[in-house]
Amino acid sequence: MNYCLTMEQTRRIAVWFDADSDEEAEKKAREIYHNTPSKDFEAGDDERDCALSNRDTNTMVFDWS
Repeated sequence: MNYCLTMEQTRRIAVWFDADSDEEAEKKAREIYHNTPSKDFEAGDDERDCALSNRDTNTMVFDWS
């Protein structure tokens, strides 16, 4: 039978900052988002999930456990 294992890895970091208004905070958040290199996420939280499906029977063996 043919199986597919789907894996997902999510890394997240939280950046705290101050701003005088929502508009200023949005602008600063966009700057942080666009200027944060991928390597900065290596120190972030790591969350992993996976799912296994059987292609022949079109059934899920296990889902995101």
